[in-house]
Amino acid sequence: MRDDLHKTVPLSRSWSRLLRYLSKDRRGAAELAPFIAETARREIGVDAVVGGITLIGLINKHESHRDLFTDGAESMELALRQFEARARSPSTRNACEIARGVLSTHGLNADFLPRVLEAACTNYVHDHIEHVSARVAQTHTVAEAAQVKRSFLNALKVCDFTTQPIFPAPRKEKNFRALLETELQLTQ
Repeated sequence: MRDDLHKTVPLSRSWSRLLRYLSKDRRGAAELAPFIAETARREIGVDAVVGGITLIGLINKHESHRDLFTDGAESMELALRQFEARARSPSTRNACEIARGVLSTHGLNADFLPRVLEAACTNYVHDHIEHVSARVAQTHTVAEAAQVKRSFLNALKVCDFTTQPIFPAPRKEKNFRALLETELQLTQ
């Protein structure tokens, strides 16, 4: 994989950073996963304040106010529609739409919030992986794009969108002498 993809492929700042971690820094799937999770959570706006409340706060608030006579699904549906109408970001509105889909499919139960986060973030990341691979194919080759897509999809498999990501320790840059002393493995 080329190590200059983040410089030669025109992308948004956050996805260019992820492409740099993948191509230049050569991070593996487990190292890349927290950065993908953090980017997805930030860009779909689960922590963005809309009308004085975040999407996570809205879901937690309505989950805790269920009573014995109703399951709270109707009030959650209404709250999600109101939140969606006030949200400015298309990604946040899409997350609300996905939350309503999860609500209609699985109902309002104890694992509603994790299901919503997982579905909304996975949908968002899949869309952007396709976008990044299309941009790489446009700028470089289809083989390069396939390699980038495969690497991102492998990292997506180990992403946990339900918790705040824990980032790996920063890597130390090698100096010139350390790079010269690096042993190379020869394969036949």
